[in-house]
Amino acid sequence: MEMTKDYAIKAGGWDPRYAVVRAVVTHGDVAAVLVDPNGDGGSIDVDQYRRGPEDTWVEVSSGGGAGDSGASWSPHMVATYGRTASRARILVDYCGETYPATADEDGWWLFATRSLDDHSMPVGRPVDE
Repeated sequence: MEMTKDYAIKAGGWDPRYAVVRAVVTHGDVAAVLVDPNGDGGSIDVDQYRRGPEDTWVEVSSGGGAGDSGASWSPHMVATYGRTASRARILVDYCGETYPATADEDGWWLFATRSLDDHSMPVGRPVDE
């Protein structure tokens, strides 16, 4: 099953009249969704999923707060997100590897992958740095 914006709204229990999915990423058997619960950008949640039985996505956590950037760690995955210029390219450093991410037309970007240890957090930076 593909992780889509519509699936994320339904699976996360978000009100489709107000919630806006800002970004969706999958990396192997984990996925993360950046959700703006009321569409105004004032509060952002990161919903984390893992692939479950019969190739379905199972939510493992949801959390967030105010601000245009953040990072999270769980035993299943790490994630980081931010807001920058439209279509900006981002590089995310995590456990000695560098991964690309691209902001959408509104400037939101998201990265997620499986947790590789119990203390490292991913860090995003614009390509121009």
